Amino acid sequence: MLTVLRECFMAQNNRHFVLSLMVTEERAQLYQFDRSGVRRFATVNIHQQPDEFVRLVVGIASQDDKGVGFDTSVFWRSNQRYIRTHNELGESIEYPLADDAVQYATKRGNISPGTTCWNAVGHDGVPLLIKDSWRSTQEQSEAELLQNLRGLDGVVQMVSYENGPCLSELTGIDHADFGGAMLVRCRIVMKAYGKTITHFTSREEFLYAFRDAVAGEFFSSVFINRYYANGIE
Repeated sequence: MLTVLRECFMAQNNRHFVLSLMVTEERAQLYQFDRSGVRRFATVNIHQQPDEFVRLVVGIASQDDKGVGFDTSVFWRSNQRYIRTHNELGESIEYPLADDAVQYATKRGNISPGTTCWNAVGHDGVPLLIKDSWRSTQEQSEAELLQNLRGLDGVVQMVSYENGPCLSELTGIDHADFGGAMLVRCRIVMKAYGKTITHFTSREEFLYAFRDAVAGEFFSSVFINRYYANGIE
């Protein structure tokens, strides 16, 4: 089951969670998989509780995309796919996605940040990279760090961001009751600079890109340390 659910997350990049029903000769049990783990719900006797069993089947087969775990902010209109987010003023905006919409998707298991990077096009034609990932509500948002690093050489420049929704809000389940982490999605809109480093065409190109990444990481780390050492809010 875990392998199948992992493939759902990999093949359907706009997934918040996946519902699965395990059925035996007598019983049925509902499972919910998301980026914080798996939750198992009460077992239903399919012979003694047929109404409950039918409700489970109808529920996971629902045509309500949001209700069965899809991120409806990524959608199709006619023959064009879009992603809905916020602009630099905090206003709702829709960006058309490029033909190669997904530039990167996490290759790890479902218990992970679930990082997905979308290739989008700004209204001025400038290519954008939109990064979705999940983080614990106790962790600092990557967007806050990028906000503090605006204009710094070697660091990707953020256009806008939005924090939310919380996974518990999407599922209607308080994950703390299950001992799971409280996760929130962070969506960051950034300027696009090129493909991932795995697309290098020569050793020299790889070394240049790696050197620039290390330099950017070093200078951003120095800046952040000074930023917080000086108590700047």
